[in-house]
Amino acid sequence: MALSLHHRIAGEAGPSLVLVHGLLGSGSNWGGVVRRLQAGHRLYLPDLRNHGRSPWSPRMDYDALAGDLVALASDEGLDEAWWLGHSMGGKAVMRLALRHPERVRGLIVADIAPVPYSDRFTPLIDALEALPPARIEDRRQADALLARSIHAPAVRAYLLQNLLRNAAGWRWRCNLEALRTHLPQLLDFPTAGGVPFPGPTLFIRGARSDYVRERDRPVIQRWFPRARIQTLEAAGHWLYSERPDAFSEQVRAFVRA
Repeated sequence: MALSLHHRIAGEAGPSLVLVHGLLGSGSNWGGVVRRLQAGHRLYLPDLRNHGRSPWSPRMDYDALAGDLVALASDEGLDEAWWLGHSMGGKAVMRLALRHPERVRGLIVADIAPVPYSDRFTPLIDALEALPPARIEDRRQADALLARSIHAPAVRAYLLQNLLRNAAGWRWRCNLEALRTHLPQLLDFPTAGGVPFPGPTLFIRGARSDYVRERDRPVIQRWFPRARIQTLEAAGHWLYSERPDAFSEQVRAFVRA
């Protein structure tokens, strides 16, 4: 059963573009891109299930994620939209395009391919679960504790967006238990029951990232025969936040074309 996703809308009249975040993220991750694209697009920024302000569920797989996004599109009257997804969100919108191509005007996939990946996320989930919210006094302390196991400040800042404070104290707003349980499915990519997506597709990869490799090209072309692959120089896996100007321009040019 599809969940009703928390989302916000930004931008003016123009092509509808849905921006879908990655694992342990939320719709708020896209702030820099929103500021650069909102003048010419109607932007939709959902939090996926078990993330952000959206409902939690014991189910966490790409058919469920795609189903939630289809329900969002129906609720918002988006008969056809452009879809942009990063990492796990990229796989979610790819699955959407393979199962519901009629909903997709065009597809933009940021630094992910429709292939299985090795596990890089269990250490991140371990680090968050080792940080008990009840013992946290402030964000500075949380960052210092997290730095013991995660050395990159940018990665810590990304993860700590999930730390929220309310009247009862600090809490994680992502469902770490569900994400850990279903991580094998999220690292994989299902193609069963899908047919190649016939629409325009752009894969944007970071030059400093190894997530989209040349050996992945045949699989990309198999499922997305009209795909183009562009490389964003001086960018890694979080390319949309590392080079928001260049990334947003690639998105804008693709949609206009």
